[in-house]
Amino acid sequence: MSSNYDVLTDLDPPVDNSPEAQLEFQNFVLSDEQKSSYGKGPTPNRGVPSTGSGANFGFSTPAPGPQMQQTAQARGGFWTVEYYSQYFNVDTADVIQRMLATVIPGRQFSEVLGSNPDLYGPFWIATTVIFSFFVASSVAGSIAALLDPSSTSYVYDMATLSVAVTVIYTFVTVIPLILWAVLKYFKGPANLLELIDAYGYALAIWIPVSLLCIIPLSIVTWVLVMVAFASTVLFKVRTIRPIVSQTNDKFASTLVLSAIVITDGALALLFRFYFFP
Repeated sequence: MSSNYDVLTDLDPPVDNSPEAQLEFQNFVLSDEQKSSYGKGPTPNRGVPSTGSGANFGFSTPAPGPQMQQTAQARGGFWTVEYYSQYFNVDTADVIQRMLATVIPGRQFSEVLGSNPDLYGPFWIATTVIFSFFVASSVAGSIAALLDPSSTSYVYDMATLSVAVTVIYTFVTVIPLILWAVLKYFKGPANLLELIDAYGYALAIWIPVSLLCIIPLSIVTWVLVMVAFASTVLFKVRTIRPIVSQTNDKFASTLVLSAIVITDGALALLFRFYFFP
């Protein structure tokens, strides 16, 4: 019996596997039909990041969510920038509200602070106070020299700036650290970052006070210094007393509150007699 498939025909052209044939250039130019059909189907996401130069340029990857950000922070240690970025997560409105809470008796600083204490506000407020002390003291000295007929001229003393840097940065870092250690010793629920915020934001009142002390009147300087001293002490006592009261130790309460009054009083006296003599 004969079959229609007795004769097999090889329709594929013979393949030349010689090295010369393999080196020939191939034609990768698309035909018109291929060009018209290309791109009609869905393009797979190959995970190529977008360059950001346009909304539809490139293949964009999904933005990291809160869980991914927390994971990235958890991977970083205290020596990494990512670890400290969480302490600078505030905006101008947050800083202003926390500054106002230090001078308005009706506002609780702990409620304004919430669960987001920061280092941004204390650092910049302390730095601003340093320069306001130096500039206001220099301007006040110039005015005093100008009003005094026996005085020749006023010479700016750069040592004033060094003293301001040492005193203010020590006041906003070392003293909260000591208070935190004392509260921890008496088993109080102290948080070092919250104490630094309390001391840092409480310095804000000294900025307008230092500028107003340029007025060449001793009574005005004394009144402004006493107002700033009373405001900062009342704020810190109002903020830190609930923490100290949980130790159930009268000696601890007396020690901490006395330290607050003494250190703020020392700052006020230094401001009055060194920067505005």
